Amino acid sequence: MAMIGVLGGTFTGLIPGVHPNTVAAVMLASTSSLLLFFTPHAIAVFVTSMAISNTFLNFIPSVFIGAPEGETALSVLPGHRFLLKGQAQEAVCLTVAGGLGVIMLSVVLFPLVSVVLPILYMGIKSYMAWLLLAIAGVMILLDEGMKRVYGLIVFGLSGILGVMTMETPLLPDQSMLFPIFTGLFGISTLIISIGSGISVPRQSQAPVRLPVKETVMGSVKGFFSGMLMGVLPGIGAAQAGVLAHELSMRKSIREFMVSLGGINTVAALFSLMALYLISRPRSGAAVAVQEVLVNFGYGEMLLLMATALFSAGAGAFLTIRAGRGFARLFQRLDYRRVSVAIIVMLVGMVALMTGPIGMLYMVTSTSIGLLPPLFGVKRTSCMGVLMLPIMLFYFGLM
Repeated sequence: MAMIGVLGGTFTGLIPGVHPNTVAAVMLASTSSLLLFFTPHAIAVFVTSMAISNTFLNFIPSVFIGAPEGETALSVLPGHRFLLKGQAQEAVCLTVAGGLGVIMLSVVLFPLVSVVLPILYMGIKSYMAWLLLAIAGVMILLDEGMKRVYGLIVFGLSGILGVMTMETPLLPDQSMLFPIFTGLFGISTLIISIGSGISVPRQSQAPVRLPVKETVMGSVKGFFSGMLMGVLPGIGAAQAGVLAHELSMRKSIREFMVSLGGINTVAALFSLMALYLISRPRSGAAVAVQEVLVNFGYGEMLLLMATALFSAGAGAFLTIRAGRGFARLFQRLDYRRVSVAIIVMLVGMVALMTGPIGMLYMVTSTSIGLLPPLFGVKRTSCMGVLMLPIMLFYFGLM
């Protein structure tokens, strides 16, 4: 079942807009039928391996075609830079290194985490709104002069869009954020690239040598940032990525990619660990596991951790192979035509999955996504789309 789960994670990772939570939701609706053919532990192993392997492979679309999900949105711009330098394979390897790094840290530090996580959960749960407000303030204040004002404008506009999206149930829950992140980070990036007349150089196929210091630091930052989101409702991989980036003293793009890869993977793992440590599911996959494993104890936790180790190794191997294939493909194609084709594909997917309302959100978010490069501010300001609604929720205003 673990290998089948890896294949499911590969499918959900490489196809933009298809998320493991969607598969988990379908499984929840058919739990009684599945239990006629599979044991509860087999189903839990499948869900776990799908969720973990997906966290490796879902960086491929964000790096090569600018099709982000919430977890990988922040990787689009730096991943695009690597692509335009002929180093897309390095970007993929950096995220893989982060994912493997946090998995190893999680296993080694599990005894410590099992003690600290419940204490952390109880200690800072009530300060969630103020924590997010502090992170948003740091994001904006790190700019200088008028850029602070522009950053605040972008944060506010994206935040208002997020509030409107979550307060008006016009889109299906599972695909609600797809048109928004596609516009904020995907299509807007491609439009800027097309307008600048740039072309994709030949992609390097040489073996990637990862910088040891940046890989280690990125993995550590990813681990602790992901630990925060693993126990607290409302904190996702995107917000944890902002935290890792904005609070870092070293603004290394390589370290940032490693930390994003780590956050994505450790978030999936900690959402499952939270079932054992605080009895709270933190993802659709964790809800599915909780549904089939009524008695979730120490033995089940060890089984899922062993599954996560296998899935991480398999996912890392498949991601590197897929990255090489995409790199060879892209260097043979005209970048401008490819970008236009990708935009058409993304628009078609948004129309198919979310209809006219989703198209309206996509156009609006694309307009907002064009502002950061025009104003010269960091694209992380666009994460107001998630942070502002969550802040208002914890302040009791939503």
